[in-house]
Amino acid sequence: MAEVGIKTAYVYVNGKTIELDHSYLGVAKADIKGLQGNLTNVSGSNTIQYSYSEPAKPTVALTINQAGMKLIADLTGLKQSSSGGFYTPGDSLPSVGVAVVAPELGIDKNLVYAFPNCRATYTQVSLSTNTDSKKNVVYDQINFNANNSPKINALYGIAEVADGGEADVLTGLGWSAVQQGQGDFKDSSTDSSATSPVVHS
Repeated sequence: MAEVGIKTAYVYVNGKTIELDHSYLGVAKADIKGLQGNLTNVSGSNTIQYSYSEPAKPTVALTINQAGMKLIADLTGLKQSSSGGFYTPGDSLPSVGVAVVAPELGIDKNLVYAFPNCRATYTQVSLSTNTDSKKNVVYDQINFNANNSPKINALYGIAEVADGGEADVLTGLGWSAVQQGQGDFKDSSTDSSATSPVVHS
């Protein structure tokens, strides 16, 4: 199978399924790793007799163009202090979910990589100065570590769905109806319809 870019991504947090749509300026990248554990060989009699897989450690490094501090805080457990409005480390990491949708090449189907139960962290920001030829924009990267999901009895699942059928997969996970337009980014035009909140059932 060959995948072409990223169609969209969703996060499940505080009982809401949020599409990382235009109001978040979409998703730039999703590095998905550790879906299966590394292979270890068992040698005997001067040859490899068997191979077994170490435990899987699925992770997703999701780069959101304009996540905004509220979504970052909700996903990672940051708390907003009463003095100065600072976001500070919380006492625990909430249980959240993430799903990434990628179109398949040459067919009207998408792959949905779903991680229903995760812990997320916001670990680093690397800022660079603007120059006379370039603005150095830094996007928001959130790292998700998969935990076992009782709903699917696994760390993750991959579904192949007809284009547009992603919401059915998420509903099957027990996630709520998808909410759009939840991000902070607003177009400079007077047309507000593109970013007004929409809930899909």
